[in-house]
Amino acid sequence: MGQKGKWIIKEASIYRHNLDRISIVVEKILETILSELVFKSSQF
Repeated sequence: MGQKGKWIIKEASIYRHNLDRISIVVEKILETILSELVFKSSQF
C-alpha cells in the first residue's frame, strides 16, 4: 500500500465523519419540521 492508498483511506474517513455530522443535522431539521406540522395541524 503506497502513499496514495493511505491518502484515499484518510479522505474516506474524513468524508464519513462529515456525512455522520450532516445526517445528524438533517435528522434535527426533519424533527423540527415534523413537530411544527403536528403543532399546526393540532390547532385546527
